[in-house]
Amino acid sequence: MAPNAPTPEQIQAADAAAVAAMLSVRPAWTDLLPAREALPGLPPRALLHAGPPLPLPCTGPPPLPRPGAPPHVMPRVGPSMTAPMMNSAVVAIMFEGWADSVEAARRMLTSAEVEMLAAQDWGVVTPLACVVSPSMALQVVEDAAAAAAAENADSGGGAGGARGRAFSPIQGGAPPAPRFGTLHDLEAHVAKLKQLHGPIAAALRRALHAAAEGGSGIALLPLAAQSLAAGEECHAATTAATAALRGLLQPHLEPAGTVLSASEAVAAKEAVAFLGTAPSLFLNLWMAGCKRILMAAEGTADSSVVTAIGGNGMMVGIKLAGGGSWAGVGAAAPEPRVLAPPVGGAPAAAAAGEEGEAAPAVAVSGAMGDSMVVDALGFGAQLQPLLPLPAAAVASPATAPGALGLAAHPALSQPGFIPADDGAAGGAAAAGPVRIGISAAAVLAIPVEATMPPPPAAAAAADEAADAAPRRPQPRPQPPASALAVNLSVLDGKGQLGIVGRGVYRVPREALQQAVSRLAFVRPHP
Repeated sequence: MAPNAPTPEQIQAADAAAVAAMLSVRPAWTDLLPAREALPGLPPRALLHAGPPLPLPCTGPPPLPRPGAPPHVMPRVGPSMTAPMMNSAVVAIMFEGWADSVEAARRMLTSAEVEMLAAQDWGVVTPLACVVSPSMALQVVEDAAAAAAAENADSGGGAGGARGRAFSPIQGGAPPAPRFGTLHDLEAHVAKLKQLHGPIAAALRRALHAAAEGGSGIALLPLAAQSLAAGEECHAATTAATAALRGLLQPHLEPAGTVLSASEAVAAKEAVAFLGTAPSLFLNLWMAGCKRILMAAEGTADSSVVTAIGGNGMMVGIKLAGGGSWAGVGAAAPEPRVLAPPVGGAPAAAAAGEEGEAAPAVAVSGAMGDSMVVDALGFGAQLQPLLPLPAAAVASPATAPGALGLAAHPALSQPGFIPADDGAAGGAAAAGPVRIGISAAAVLAIPVEATMPPPPAAAAAADEAADAAPRRPQPRPQPPASALAVNLSVLDGKGQLGIVGRGVYRVPREALQQAVSRLAFVRPHP
């Protein structure tokens, strides 16, 4: 233990304080603004990506200068990134008009003419491979409770400012969309983004302001409660909340008795059509809502409550309420994967291998996306595993009811849709409140053995047979996983097929250990 490390008792008390702050937040969707307007200080040519900051390529030490020669200047190189994120960044650059070809856009990225910045460092959460550019519209989520308290105190403010708001891009609907990380149908993709973040966003903003009661925005907790009541875990499944959100917006897009200009009328019809193609519209909004709740815990000294988590396909990073920089580990793919027909990629790529040919091997990307914040708050895999999965994959305490959340949420005491606590997957639903706030220290206190499901009998027999066979090189074992599990979609690592399945990503203990150890270096010295 580091000399200045907080004691377990101090961490426990701080975690309780952090979660108490989170319970007071009432997230509400209040506005829809271009990123450059929503995020003061955003560099003019910057893209925001999911997960921790991207790693920079190693260029080696600079050569020694000749006597009398000017010092050598290292060339500025761009960050490494996965193919899906590179594709999304290329689409964003073309959307912004910074380049007129894929090759030119890639050169801008590799030469660092365009900055790649971690979205959560700006209060933004973005799904899968999606990147956010300055002209893209961001959904603004604020704490309605804090705003009301400020108004009552006549402070003239609220929870405004960067720390008082969380953001997410509009869910892109059907392909092509940035979250899939492909360059399929590039011209149509760019045209769609221009409509979505232009006229459609303007129409949705008008509808939002009309639907918001008393100007306080659309409350997100009641919508999440509707998903829970429908048996959804608010991450992989948000259909009920999306339908409710659509019901709030749609009457205000083409309101009876209201005269719209010709351009507004066209945009309203396009917005109505878009709502019909976005079955997960609520997810991005709920991501920002979860992020806003997590932000309330930030700055709680000694607290190990997770307040930021995400993957960029290469690294998965975590931040805690007590402070410190990103703690990161290599991003493994979600396991076990449920491969499905690809969604969001080129039809030619998806059809390769038909007519008797061998199907192409799918190289899946590492865990990617900021939607991990949903599960880190207490939803997603904390409520139920992502189905369908083999029984052995979901029978571990990683998905046990109420195993991780520190406090019951009073506004979300709906039936929990959690497997019965009998060690068997798929048990009867158990009624119970949603518990929010996950302590990294408490998760680390769960023994490794308790988070490992027993191997299936067939696998055990195969292991016995392998003992008698000649030894072959084995793949490198994955680092020990923690009980913190996340429901995630799986992307094709080559950036051609889009989403190729779903799985459960279990956060490595190493990431949590790194984050907790850093609490010693950010707390005041006695």
